[in-house]
Amino acid sequence: MLGITGKHFDDAFDRVRGSLDVTSLRRYTHESWQILFNQDQRQILEKAAAIILTAKDRNIPEPEITDLRYELYGDHKKNFARIVERNSGT
Repeated sequence: MLGITGKHFDDAFDRVRGSLDVTSLRRYTHESWQILFNQDQRQILEKAAAIILTAKDRNIPEPEITDLRYELYGDHKKNFARIVERNSGT
C-alpha cells in the first residue's frame, strides 16, 4: 500500500508555486476584470493599474499609491468613485 508522504506535498507545491507569485496574481486579477466589469469600469481599473506600475518612474511616493493599490487589488467590492478620485490626484 502506497501512502501519501510529505514529499508528495512538496512536489505538488513546487509545481503550483509559480501560480502563487505577485505577478501571476495580478495577471489573474486583470483577466478576471474582463468577466466581472463593463468596459468603462475596466478602463478605470486599467488606468489605476498603470499609475501603480509607473509610480516609481513618475516619482509618486509609495504612501500616495498604497490606498489606490488596496482599492484595485484588495479583496473587496470595487469602489469605482474612490478609484476615479485617486486616479485624478496622480
